[in-house]
Amino acid sequence: MAVKITSVPPKGKSGYTINYRHPVVKDRDGKYGLKIHRGLGTTDPERATYLVKQLQELVDDERWWDYSKKEEAYAQFESVIVDAFYDAMETKIEDKGKYLDVIPLPSKQQGGEYLSLIGPSGAGKTSILRTLLGTKKERFPSAASGRTTTCNMEIITSSSGEYEAVITFMSRHIVEMYVQECIEEALLYGYEVSDPESERDRIEEKLLTHKDLVLRLAYILGDSSLLQQKEIDEDEDDEDIEKEEASYEYEQDLEGLKACVSGFVDRIIELVKSYKENDVDITVDEFNFEEDDSVLALRRDIVDEIRNRFQLLQGGKKLNQQGAWINAWYFKSDSKTDFLKKIKMFTSNSKTYWGGLLTPIVDSVRIKGNFKSEGIEPRDNLVIYDGEGLGHKTTLTSMPTDMVNRLAMSDAIIAVDNALQPVMENTKMALKTFVEMGLAQKVLIAFTHVDLMNGDNLVSIADKKNHVRIALETFLRDMKNSNTDKVGKNEIASMLENCFFFSDLDEKKEMSKLTNNNLNRMLKRVYEIFETNLSVEDVVLHYDEVTLYNHIKNAIAKYRDNWLEKIGLPVKTSKTEFWSRIKALTRRLGYFGMDHYNYELMPLADLSDQIRSELNVFLNRPLNVEPNVTTEEVKKELINNIKLKINTELADFIKNTMWQDSQQLKRWQDAYDYRGRYSSYDRSIKIKEIFEYSAPEIGDYSYDMNEYQRQYIQNVIGIVRRGIEENGSRLEGVKEW
Repeated sequence: MAVKITSVPPKGKSGYTINYRHPVVKDRDGKYGLKIHRGLGTTDPERATYLVKQLQELVDDERWWDYSKKEEAYAQFESVIVDAFYDAMETKIEDKGKYLDVIPLPSKQQGGEYLSLIGPSGAGKTSILRTLLGTKKERFPSAASGRTTTCNMEIITSSSGEYEAVITFMSRHIVEMYVQECIEEALLYGYEVSDPESERDRIEEKLLTHKDLVLRLAYILGDSSLLQQKEIDEDEDDEDIEKEEASYEYEQDLEGLKACVSGFVDRIIELVKSYKENDVDITVDEFNFEEDDSVLALRRDIVDEIRNRFQLLQGGKKLNQQGAWINAWYFKSDSKTDFLKKIKMFTSNSKTYWGGLLTPIVDSVRIKGNFKSEGIEPRDNLVIYDGEGLGHKTTLTSMPTDMVNRLAMSDAIIAVDNALQPVMENTKMALKTFVEMGLAQKVLIAFTHVDLMNGDNLVSIADKKNHVRIALETFLRDMKNSNTDKVGKNEIASMLENCFFFSDLDEKKEMSKLTNNNLNRMLKRVYEIFETNLSVEDVVLHYDEVTLYNHIKNAIAKYRDNWLEKIGLPVKTSKTEFWSRIKALTRRLGYFGMDHYNYELMPLADLSDQIRSELNVFLNRPLNVEPNVTTEEVKKELINNIKLKINTELADFIKNTMWQDSQQLKRWQDAYDYRGRYSSYDRSIKIKEIFEYSAPEIGDYSYDMNEYQRQYIQNVIGIVRRGIEENGSRLEGVKEW
């Protein structure tokens, strides 16, 4: 069927737009023909006609219907037309490494050493990083009480006088998805209230702040509170306003920003009124917002306004050669102050800069420069990883897959925790993961906010340290008491010894004596861990395959019980997830290259966690050790090497069998595409089908299983066998006992 392309004449200041149904991208109903609305960037009718003709030529020729043809298409068609066709075909799977590698990571041979920071949101992870880098006065990176780090950041230390950075951005396709979800939340809220106009501020909040906090449009577009904030600021005494070093040079057009946002809110309210006047129920699952031209036009205009912020990028280099949307940006400077001024466009959350920030759409940042704290000079080629926190919620039961991959590459790990509420659920989950991955002896724990600890029993610093250590030791002892093979005595001792304490991390305060002493001690310990090279040569651990089989079977059974309950099978329970969250999960896995929903629903990470937990117990208890005089320290080092090797390969196996296999990806897409009555149930059945190929039920006996189930268990055992044998040890069958 021919694709019909229509152009819409300019309205007001906007130029021509085109509307068409994409021939190879599905809509929400699972049918090919996603509606596309894009601006042509011209008010000239002849130019618009020419561009429409080009797009018609592109969509009529199936030779171009492959995303790999995008670069070739730029040579034949106008870039605005190529973007209008291929942007909808993008996924987050696109390799951003090719851009980041403009600043290469140092190899081990070049002296590269990798340090990861991890911890719950608000624990002070960013404050610790500021202290390490000596950038407190410049307020880099940005810190706040809530979730501020929303992208991955890599910082490479160098004694050279040059500072450089690569910034990668979310694709337009991903940004459109988040904006669409913001629009829908605003529309649904406005529809539910009796008088949308009286709820204008709340509707604006829904539109500008994604419900999962993954996109804060106010940072990019501003909001209507900025004028009011200016009046408040004018009443402040000068001495009350902290002067920020290396401030981002951006002047807000407050009237313009407010007018832009108000216009978007007006359109939301107009849409709501139209739905109500025409008795259209937008709350039912069958209603498809993406079939409404007015919704798509609003989304297009918001995303175009976001794209316009790329015009603020000056003095650097666009790394993707084609297209209006910038995928990556590179810049460098000889001045640290000038460099940090520029970098704040991508990392700041300061309201002073709202309307001129790109922070919410940044995907990753890699920085290289001469960063050092006062009196402390990190080595060259130290790579510090920082990323999103573990969240405030206590429901995070598994370490996200991207964080697991980062930890596996790390030579040392700083786990940051809040001394006011030490060792809460998400910290416990992280500590458990460190142990199970074989990383416990690479972990240092940084407890922050010691200065804020109060109580009749907390008189001295020693009292406060003891209070925190007791909380940590209690958790680790409980972990061991639940199963003596979960964690070793030397791992417990290592984590208790590697505790460091910090106070007065606020940028307005000078570094306290406690912080200065502990920072020096912590860095010294980091370097000692880097240099640790315990020999495990000639040590052989023996394991048995029968025990391994039962551990794997138990892990998969627990996972299936947990996830079938989440999706409401065989019946819904209090632990069953709301249908819209499951639907959102399938959309991300099926169409947007994400393996989780807001780090709350993580089918891949949860399976890795269950198997890793069982393998931890199995590997900590070999049948025997040769030679029998092997010390516990050497034995544990070898076990940890085996764990890390197995878990790295296991993560790739789960990723392929549950998601990236073409048939499994199609099943995730099918699960999302269900619409109408009983669609939630149909979606759950399809997800269960996915599990039959990625976490199949394992029987007690071989003849109880089908061929695929037998092959699956053989593959997992094969991963474990390789991890054991590549470290000079043995996995034995019954006849070898």
